[in-house]
Amino acid sequence: MKLANFTPDMQILDVGCGVGGSTRRLSHETGCYVTGIDLSDEYIDAAERLTDLLKMQDRVKFEAASALDLPFDDNTFDGAWSIQMNMNVEDKLGWLKEVFRAIKPGGRAVLYEVCGHKNTPVYFPVPWAQDSSMSFLYHQSHFGKLLHRPDSISRSGMTRPICQRRHFHKWQNQRVSQTYRNSEYICWSETTY
Repeated sequence: MKLANFTPDMQILDVGCGVGGSTRRLSHETGCYVTGIDLSDEYIDAAERLTDLLKMQDRVKFEAASALDLPFDDNTFDGAWSIQMNMNVEDKLGWLKEVFRAIKPGGRAVLYEVCGHKNTPVYFPVPWAQDSSMSFLYHQSHFGKLLHRPDSISRSGMTRPICQRRHFHKWQNQRVSQTYRNSEYICWSETTY
């Protein structure tokens, strides 16, 4: 999805926004309204302070919330994105279902995720976890299988991703072909760990 696909009247959800850098950037580049959520109250506090300093609070909002229990009604957002968050979520299926519950039919969800590599062990600490009890890193093929699982994902209406690519530049020009309630979803991943 190119940023040009966003329009100023759109409402976008940034799931796992951290201190809000991606949230503010999306709003700045496109003019759309963006709401960021993160589980950490400290990150949300920092995100709000930075947003106030940049005088962006009219288009960018933040809430402390779980990606597994979003505090929004069904069909609230025109789209959602999640950047490098899946390794922090054990219940990946619950996370995906919540994202799609919150976006409108015809919306788009974009996932950019770090995935594990089957031949490379993870040595802790890593940027998202101090030890293995905090890390839920999936191998790329396992994450792909989760997106394709007919017994679970399809029950929420998702059938399979539009595309799954290892690098963003390979995805940018990919033609969209799959939908959920007329909502597209895109996943690409890196296998850096």
